[in-house]
Amino acid sequence: MDGIRNAQITLYHREYDEATRRDVWTRRQFAAASWYMQAGAEAGTGGETAADHAVVRIYTDVPLAAAPGDMIVPCLADAEVSGSVQIKQLYPGSIKVLRVRDNRRGSLALRHWRLEGE
Repeated sequence: MDGIRNAQITLYHREYDEATRRDVWTRRQFAAASWYMQAGAEAGTGGETAADHAVVRIYTDVPLAAAPGDMIVPCLADAEVSGSVQIKQLYPGSIKVLRVRDNRRGSLALRHWRLEGE
């Protein structure tokens, strides 16, 4: 069975540039990914706060430059950006990557990268 592909996404990957001493954000678009969002809440000192959790699967069997701190946008984005705050402003609903898992095993149709975030 083939994985469900219900979203077009853009992954903004952050890398530090030693020469300029700044973060550089590159983007990569994926026309067929899986996006699952689960609403949740976390207890805090001021009561409960929203804590939505997202799971995004990028179906590919090639290496992927992705790391915690990267951002995922729920569309095929084309903006040049300089930070995560700008991404959040330009693309409401974007998420910050917290975990990256390499699931490139099994049948070719199911090989994917699993990115989790909020």
